[in-house]
Amino acid sequence: MTSPNEKIDSNRYGLIAGWGNYPLLLARALKNDGHHVYCIGVAGHAASHELSRICDVYREMGLARFGAATRFFRKYRVTEATMAGKIFKKYLLRPGLVWRHLPDFYTFLTFFSLFLAGKSDLKDDTLLLTAVKAFENKGINLIPATDLAPDLLMPKGQWSEKRLSEVDCADIRLAWPLVREIGRLDFGQAVIVRNGKILAIEGIDGTDGAIARAGKEAKGKPFTVVKVAKPNQDMRFDVPAVGINTLEKMATLGADILVIEADKTLCVDPRQEFLARANQLGIAVVSISESELAIKSSLPLSDNKFALSCFTKNRPTKRELKDLQLGIPVMRSLIRFNTGQAVTVRERSVLAVRSTVESRAQVIHRTAEVAPDRFSLILGHFSGDETAIEIETLLREIEMSNIRVIAVDTTPTDEFLSLLIKIAERDRIALVQIKELNC
Repeated sequence: MTSPNEKIDSNRYGLIAGWGNYPLLLARALKNDGHHVYCIGVAGHAASHELSRICDVYREMGLARFGAATRFFRKYRVTEATMAGKIFKKYLLRPGLVWRHLPDFYTFLTFFSLFLAGKSDLKDDTLLLTAVKAFENKGINLIPATDLAPDLLMPKGQWSEKRLSEVDCADIRLAWPLVREIGRLDFGQAVIVRNGKILAIEGIDGTDGAIARAGKEAKGKPFTVVKVAKPNQDMRFDVPAVGINTLEKMATLGADILVIEADKTLCVDPRQEFLARANQLGIAVVSISESELAIKSSLPLSDNKFALSCFTKNRPTKRELKDLQLGIPVMRSLIRFNTGQAVTVRERSVLAVRSTVESRAQVIHRTAEVAPDRFSLILGHFSGDETAIEIETLLREIEMSNIRVIAVDTTPTDEFLSLLIKIAERDRIALVQIKELNC
């Protein structure tokens, strides 16, 4: 038998709001449908002023206040909640920032095995699934926001006036399998391409950061942004999203095509306004499904196991070994696409990978900007035709960055390896070689 309050409770939804317009659109949609909305805004992310006017009750909290968050929802008899909006993961890499978000005891218990004990990776899905469990353990079910407002997903179609050329279509077929792969590896959702070359791959800097890097490489020439959901995308969180801000960023840097996955990509602005702005900026917006592309089956994965042998007296710590165990398979997987010859990792999370037009030194340089205190570097296959200037620049970036461990696959010359060992010994870097194990 249902209690008198069950009908009321079923009309209540919790909202955990991150950055951007998406939480605002979702809150308005729920209110327009007659629901009560009890919102927690993530400090430093959520649009507090607007959300407090829309929602029945609004409370701002630090990112690490899961105990307080569950008590807030239970106080208002909320049993179903949803996440909406972006959380900037790169902030977690800044020293002390997690603790400045004032973790409570429940958060400490929930995330101890990840952040302190180092028993798991810190991939996006790992963090978010842990958050989901934290709420479910307190009787609060997290549901996909797209179930509550399905109209926010972009359906299939070419939604703007600009049309695609055969070269554009070839670029899309090139980028799509790569962006699907980085989604499988759980560190990005976007790849930027032009004329058969991968200009940028999304890393810790997000889609906007990847577009900015591509714009520098393209030097004013048009390029294509491809943003795709992960394989087996969990629609409760981390759903690919685009909006007017995406278009503005693209136009500023010269991009003229935005390709998204149909029915799995959010438009975080009113759709008509988004498409009208795309036409004003001359950007083609295409929402497609993978079946339309007639892509050949992906290259086979290498499941070969590997061992590490040390060149230096310094050896990787247990935490650094976990970084290498995560980063080496990423490097090996992306080399199949002629990318990924440099991969940087910190705290079991991929920070950056090399594109086709980028140097290894550039990857190190941009990683140092988001993780200045320390990170691990995996150097993949060298072709042997690297110039002396390229090697010199790479070594200089290694010297200038706070790298704690380097894993090398193949090296072009004994001279390069000797120089690398010398730098590693002097700067107390653990230098290891990746060796195949024939099983």
